[in-house]
Amino acid sequence: MSSRSTTTLGTDAASAAGAKSALAVADQVLVSAAHFAVGLSVARSGSSAALALFGLGFVIIATASDAHRAVIWLPMTQEADGRQYRAARRLSVVLGAGSGAVALVSAWLLARAGLQDWAALALSLAVVLPLLFAQEIQRRIQFSSLRPDRALLADVIYAAAALAGILWLPSFGGGAGAPAVRALLTLGMAAVSAGLVGAWLLRGMPETEWSITQLAGRYRPTAQAYVLNAGLVFASQRLSMLVIAGILGFDALANVEAARLLTAPLMVAATGLAALAVPMVSHTLRRDGPRVMRAKLDRITTWAVLLASVYGVILFFGMEALSNFAFGRQFENGSTLALLFCGIAASSLIATALVAPVGLAGRADAVPRARIPGVALVAIACVPAALLLDEHAILGLVLIEGILTAGLLRRTVERLYAVAP
Repeated sequence: MSSRSTTTLGTDAASAAGAKSALAVADQVLVSAAHFAVGLSVARSGSSAALALFGLGFVIIATASDAHRAVIWLPMTQEADGRQYRAARRLSVVLGAGSGAVALVSAWLLARAGLQDWAALALSLAVVLPLLFAQEIQRRIQFSSLRPDRALLADVIYAAAALAGILWLPSFGGGAGAPAVRALLTLGMAAVSAGLVGAWLLRGMPETEWSITQLAGRYRPTAQAYVLNAGLVFASQRLSMLVIAGILGFDALANVEAARLLTAPLMVAATGLAALAVPMVSHTLRRDGPRVMRAKLDRITTWAVLLASVYGVILFFGMEALSNFAFGRQFENGSTLALLFCGIAASSLIATALVAPVGLAGRADAVPRARIPGVALVAIACVPAALLLDEHAILGLVLIEGILTAGLLRRTVERLYAVAP
């Protein structure tokens, strides 16, 4: 093959990769817009308690998604040959049903304790979690197959259904948490709509007949490390939100949730890049070798820092106008909390992209080990920071943990894939 033909093929491959990256970002921006609109409907209800409860519900959904991602998606991306989709969907249904059962039992216990708003939140999660799991696995399959266009089509339906729920879904109950319950059920309704479309889009994809037991057996060594990593993520990012709610109260958590909502476009765009970065880094390593893979990781890091910096500057100087426009009111310390969330989003994207090459080297156990020092810092200092300082200190600890984890993972990649300069 001539050098000109090789160059043309390389250019075509780069263009295709760029188009897929753009589609992945567009998909996550669409999902971000849907989640922002749902959260905005809660924030504009005027109730800090409702916004705080919605934030807690989102923390629980994020924790369940971390576990789902650890058990199925990351191992599927790295260990399987890309055709065990049917078994992956069955395993996802099992995990969703288990999560829903735990939420249902929690709702019963909270109701018995007289915590009606909390019980209503748990009951709504019992309905929503299985639906979100069923929809999410189909999105992950499309991303793992480098078909973000199909994921985008399903998520157009997701966003449209979420908007319809905001406009027409009635409130359930009259408690302080009613807007939060309504918002979570809106997400469930959107997941059903997108899941049906996603199932149709998966028809005809080549796959082998594996049972759940066979799939779990193949994934187990890799999944164990990622489940431990997901538990460590909970111990830092998720648990810190629960500490804010338990010690500093709903007003402080409402301030944090408002800042998170305003940084949602950046954070979910980062999630979109990460969703495609993992399979792209995996494919690049297999096809082009470690030198090209490390160059791609450098570009991902550069873009993550650049996006976070630009978005952070916009939020810092425009927070008052944006808060008034979005929420119709001001939340305390919005600018500095938003800057912290921008840093957390960037460090999370960088760390997620670094997970793939570590796992492909057969060292998935190094992923949770890289997170342990930062998580230990958060676990030791989180409660004293809440008691002595405020929510800024807690988010600052989470940011430090993210930066430390990304740095340790990068050092691991450098050691595993050392190449001559």
